[in-house]
Amino acid sequence: MTDTLPSSSAPPPLKRKRKRDRNAPRVRVRLSASNARHLLHYDGRSGLLVWNVDRGHGVRAGDEVGTVRDDGRIALTIDRKTYMAHRVVWLIMTGDWPESRILFRDGDPQNLRWANLMLEADSYSQSYHATYQRQHRQKRRRAIDRGWLDADR
Repeated sequence: MTDTLPSSSAPPPLKRKRKRDRNAPRVRVRLSASNARHLLHYDGRSGLLVWNVDRGHGVRAGDEVGTVRDDGRIALTIDRKTYMAHRVVWLIMTGDWPESRILFRDGDPQNLRWANLMLEADSYSQSYHATYQRQHRQKRRRAIDRGWLDADR
């Protein structure tokens, strides 16, 4: 008696990767305070924000977090989502995401000291918005006067 397989037996079919339904919404979980505290270490006096864990791609525990953007703010990426460092600092310190914009008391967006961060007051937001609108109207009038823009637009 010989142990041979029958010639009609074919290899089992390969398992195919399930494709994601493109119409299904992607569920993105927002970074929680506990997860941020696990991943990052923040020193409120010096404003230093460093990784607690190795992140791969050459990022080791103890390395400073993030990259400086063109506007001077520091951005960091966690789970393929980009966060602003000053907002993550607020999350770590208070346990909640900031409800409005965060302002830097000294005007330096790279100074992440806790004493340098403050929430924008509604009155400041309204005056800032009014100033922006006034400047926009002035620029538009100037463009119309110089013939760069039609007055009907």
